[in-house]
Amino acid sequence: MYLTQLRAFHAVARCGGFTIAAEKLSLSQPSVSEHVRTLEKDFGVLLFDRHKRLVKPTALGLELLAITDRLFETEQEAMDLLSEVQGLKRGFLSIGADGPAYVMDLIGRYREKYPGITINLNTGNSSEVHAQLLDKRVDVTIGGPMPEDDRVVRRLIRRDPMVAYVAASHSWAEQDSISIKAFQDMHIVMRERGSMTRRLTEEAFAHHEIKPGYVFEVDGQEAARASVAAGVGASIISIGELGEDPRLKAIPLSDCKIFMDEFVSCLRQRQHLRTIESFMKIVKTAL
Repeated sequence: MYLTQLRAFHAVARCGGFTIAAEKLSLSQPSVSEHVRTLEKDFGVLLFDRHKRLVKPTALGLELLAITDRLFETEQEAMDLLSEVQGLKRGFLSIGADGPAYVMDLIGRYREKYPGITINLNTGNSSEVHAQLLDKRVDVTIGGPMPEDDRVVRRLIRRDPMVAYVAASHSWAEQDSISIKAFQDMHIVMRERGSMTRRLTEEAFAHHEIKPGYVFEVDGQEAARASVAAGVGASIISIGELGEDPRLKAIPLSDCKIFMDEFVSCLRQRQHLRTIESFMKIVKTAL
């Protein structure tokens, strides 16, 4: 049997590299490399294209990956069955989120009920966490709307209004509300492409025919808040993501109602796995 070697191959293919795969498997990087080489040598095949630090499955590697996906999902189902009587005392749950604002409370609730479950949190923008879910790099996601996809089950968990926000010293900071038209020709801070915040902002600007002046693009909500606080420009954010920050002032939009919807999502074919099912139940009780 080549189960150990197949597990190493699967981890490298899913993690995108030998070093990360080794960390996930709690093995040394040379051990993982040797397991993959054993498969390639014994069967006279090439499973990965290797170029410097980039590792990509070959066409054959992709076919094998589809099989190992089923193999290790079946293994996970078997382990879940055995662990049911233990009340989820062991296990692993990987969560993808487009920010910490909504997910941390849910993680806290889950950890309180299932302290033996190891949780890993990956963050990125909405497009990135959606890709992580479809690629099975995470088990569940907390984030903005995803494209309609029959492979995905999702539940709305929160709806927050979008607001303008500026540095506390900004000339807008004393206003109780502001028109979205005030962004015309203004210096603004904009999230990276793929961000749901950016998408909603751009849609609102297009609808109201607004063309801002200088656009300062940043990667991530934390960088956006820091840029606004430094006086680089004004921006738009969901009120739930802004949080409490004395450097910043939130200003409701008087003539533009934009809402950020947040969903919890998982793959339909994996929703029955115990760790995923139990997390979705925690979310349901928290609503």
